[in-house]
Amino acid sequence: MGRSWKQGILAGVTAGIIWGWVAMAANSLTGIFPLEASFAHNLVSFTFGGAIFGVVAGGLMVVAGPVLPFKRTIPKAVLICASLWIVLRLGGAMLSVMDAHRYHVLAPETLQGFALALILGTLLGITWKRVL
Repeated sequence: MGRSWKQGILAGVTAGIIWGWVAMAANSLTGIFPLEASFAHNLVSFTFGGAIFGVVAGGLMVVAGPVLPFKRTIPKAVLICASLWIVLRLGGAMLSVMDAHRYHVLAPETLQGFALALILGTLLGITWKRVL
């Protein structure tokens, strides 16, 4: 790997922003959950949300990438993003236990979220290899 923090964060932000736009488009196409704001508001939200997810994933690539069992960048990034998503999903499940009326598990959202995490991993791996 041999990437610095700055390079990892840059790759993560780049991949995350692209991923945010892909996530917004995927949600618009599938209609799994309705978007509640205007296009401009959603674009800003998905852009910043993707950038934050990307920063975390890029940072984890810098830290954990060298010790992961894969040699290639894309499988490492996919593993990191999928694992991060699973951790977030488990946190959501714990929230559901604490207040089932406020948060509840929906299978379509769960599947879409996991697929989008895999897409972020792929984008991060491509960005990691090509942009830096």
